[in-house]
Parts: sequence; C-alpha cells; structure tokens
Amino acid sequence: MTSHWTYQTDLLMVIPEINLSIGFTLILVYCVLFTPSLKWRTQSLSFPSVPLLSYPSHCFGLLSLAFTVALLLNNPIQSGLGFYNSFIVDDYTLFMKVFLLVSSMSAIGITLEYIKKINNFEYIILILLSLVGMLCLISSNSLLSLYLALELQSLSFFVIAALRRNSEFSVESGLKYFILGAVSTGIYLLGCGLIYGFTGTIIFTELSSLFASGALLTTTVGSLDSTAVLLGFVFIIVSFLFKVAAAPFHSWAPDVYEGAPSSVTAFFAITPKIALFGVFSRLFIETMPDTQLGSLPVPFCGSIIILSSIISILVGSFGALSQKKVKRLLAYSSIANVGYMLVGVGCANMEGFSATLVNLVIYVVMTVQIFAILLVTLNRDFLFSLQRIKYISDFSILFQSHPVLAFTLIVNLFSFAGIPPLAGFFAKYYILSAAFNSSFYIAAWVGALATVFSCIYYIRLIKILAFESTPNKVSKVFSFEGVPAFNAYLLSVTTLFLCLFAAYPSLLLTFVHKLALSLLA
Repeated sequence: MTSHWTYQTDLLMVIPEINLSIGFTLILVYCVLFTPSLKWRTQSLSFPSVPLLSYPSHCFGLLSLAFTVALLLNNPIQSGLGFYNSFIVDDYTLFMKVFLLVSSMSAIGITLEYIKKINNFEYIILILLSLVGMLCLISSNSLLSLYLALELQSLSFFVIAALRRNSEFSVESGLKYFILGAVSTGIYLLGCGLIYGFTGTIIFTELSSLFASGALLTTTVGSLDSTAVLLGFVFIIVSFLFKVAAAPFHSWAPDVYEGAPSSVTAFFAITPKIALFGVFSRLFIETMPDTQLGSLPVPFCGSIIILSSIISILVGSFGALSQKKVKRLLAYSSIANVGYMLVGVGCANMEGFSATLVNLVIYVVMTVQIFAILLVTLNRDFLFSLQRIKYISDFSILFQSHPVLAFTLIVNLFSFAGIPPLAGFFAKYYILSAAFNSSFYIAAWVGALATVFSCIYYIRLIKILAFESTPNKVSKVFSFEGVPAFNAYLLSVTTLFLCLFAAYPSLLLTFVHKLALSLLA
C-alpha cells in the first residue's frame, strides 16, 4: 500500500510535465496527418477542408502551456521529493516553472501573426519538447535527472538552431552549437563521475549533508578525496557556463543568434536562462555550503563563477561596440547580462541569490519587449521575399513610421543601459550591491564601469532612432506599421513594468526574498 501511494504521489508531482508531453504529442499527430495540406491547397481547390499547420498548431501549443500553468498552480502536491529523491517540488520550483511558461507563451505569442503563411510545424513541437526538459530541469534534485533533462532541452535546441535549412549560415551555426554542446555535456558527465565515484551519491540534498558533516575532511575514510570532488564541481560549473553562453565559453552565441530565425532567437534569449539559473542556483547554494573541502575552500568554485562573470561583463560590453547587426548586438548584450547574474550566484548568499532572481525577471521582461518590437518589422504580405531587419541602421525609419513604437524601444534601451529610474537600473544595482557586501570588490567595480561603458552602444542606437531619419521610400522595404494586437498589449504591459518598477519595487523584492529564504533554509 505504501509503495502504491508513493508511486501515485510521484505521478501527481509530474502532472504538469505529463500534460505538456501529451500536448506536443497531439500536435505532432495532427501535423503528421495533414503535412501536405499547403501543397494541396495551393495546387488544387479539391481539398478545401484540409487545414494549414502552423497557426493552429501554435495556438494549440499556447493552450497547452496555459493549461500547464493552471495545473502547476493547482497541483495537490505543492512540496516534496519524488522518484527516489531525484525530483523536487517546492515554492521555488513552482515560481520558476510558472515564470518559464509565461515567458515561453510570450515568446510564442509575438510570432503568431507572422506564421500564418508558413507551413512549418516542427518549430512548435520542438519548443514544447524543450519546455518539458526545462520543467524537469528546474525540479532536478540529482546529477542524473539534471543530465537527462538538460539533454532533452539541448537536443531540441540543436535542431531549432538550424531550422532555416536553406541558409548555410544557419546550418553552420547549428552544427557549431551541436559540437560545442556535445563537448560541454561530456565535461558535465566527467564531473558527475568524479563526484559519484568519491562520494557514492548524486542527490543534491545528500551531497549537502555529506559536506556539512565534514566527512570529506578525512580522505582516508571511505576513500573520499576532497580534491577530486572539487574538480568534479569545477567541471559541472564549466558545463553550466557554456550552456548560459558565459565567457570564455560564449563563442557559439553570436552565430546562433544571427543564424536562427528571429522567433527562434527570441526563444533562445529568454527561456534557457530561466531554467539553467533556476537549477544551478539550487545546486550551487544547497550542495556547496560554506564549509571546507580538505585544504581547498568551497568559495574556490564561487571564485571561478565570479571570474567568469567579470570576463562575461567585459566581453559583452566591449564586443557589442563593434557590432552592426541587431541580433549580434543582442547576443553580446545577453552575454554581459549573464555576467551580472553570475555575480549574484557567485556571492553564494541570500542577498546575491535574491539579486540574481530580480535581475533575471527584469532581463526577461526587457528581452521579450525588444523581440516583440523586432518581430513587428516582418511584412506578412511578403514573408518569404522580405529580408528581416538585420542592421542597426534599419531602425532609422522607426520614428517616422511608428513614433509610439520608437518611444517604447527607447525606454527598453535605456533600461538595458541601466538608466534610473527604469527597472534595468535596479537590476544592476542589486547585483553590484550584493557583490560589494560579499567583498567581491573587483566584480563590483568592473560591473559598475561596464554599465557606464555599455551606455555608448545603447545611446548610439537611440541616436539612429531619433536623429538619423531615412527617406520615406525605405519604409517600403521594412514595415513597422500595423502592430499585432498581442504584441501591442505585451509592449504596453512590459513598458509599464519597466517604468513603474521604481515606484513599487517591494512587490517583487518581498516575493523574491521569501523564495531565497525557502531555498536557504
């Protein structure tokens, strides 16, 4: 009876993941049955009832995500461990999962108007499949479950990165991403092997108890070797740094951002960071307590993260200066923002963890907003022949074509630059304050100076928007008019959030502080 109840409890924990799996399976079956529908509809009118694939499948995908959010909020199992302690559910995982799904719905929703004429259903199926992996990733409580979830996410991303099959650059960037991703996975498995070989466990909570008990201080008992365990964690950290595109493991990010379609780039820029920072913060903070491993202190791993954060901030800030293409600029901006979030993780305390969550939320809001603006430039009447907005100079028509949209983009860029009183300023302020209070003075000063330096390329883009107008004939190439309803509502909400965060910061800060307390308790 006990065994049956335990099995039933485990299944209740993963009801949201099961629902999403069923959702993408139904979409796959539907799309496979009607794959040739576009060809038939264009060549003959004898099949008028055969539906197109992309728009219905994307709408059904959004419904699946919304239903998954409802299941998460009403799951009878709100906290506990399952599947032999390898799967965890608590308030922290609930927040991260809901945040992930809402962000994903936004990333999919801003593309709805532009996919009505594309008979490509693989995109939404791969997106949902990767989201199943990311949901499992957030709830991972063992190194093995983390690996399986990470691979489910990564394999989907490898295909999505090369989704534009007719583009050699897209295929090349996808192949580069695949090769480097395989290498990082091998490094992760090597780290897991070292940790399991010298501790006998892969469960996060058991590793935490083992380190807290001081068992690794005596290397002769149970053949435990603290140096090998520490090296294993270093390998895991390196693998994580690659996955989030942190320097010096960032080489794949600019090419993938540029080579992939804009809708795919938006998804890449938003969702993986939520899942990866969600699980890695738990792994680093819970599994690596403030104890000693032999002669090497645990903050050694924190120092590696801080070092990578400093390099990421510098590479992202300086690398963006020379960029002329929009998506490469966003890639380097993303690298710099990842650097700021890594500073908070490296602090390994409640203040740093809270600052990381606040920064993550604000970064996702800003990224969703800027991609919602970029995707407005797609002319739906000439979707296949129109070259999407590519260069920064292409924004020169925005002010004369759509002043409200131009104002929204200016607010977004000021927030990215960290100009007060917008939300982006507070995101960086909390991170730098946590670094200073944790005695990481170099990281704090580098972050502060890089924030000032990054204003150069953001203000350069604002100058193009406001002062470098282009003759009206150029507007025939890029169309900013007719903002889709979903994009318009989303831009309104995100702009209000960025502008009003300074008036009510306690709403998010209090909630994040409670999450930090629950994780560090």
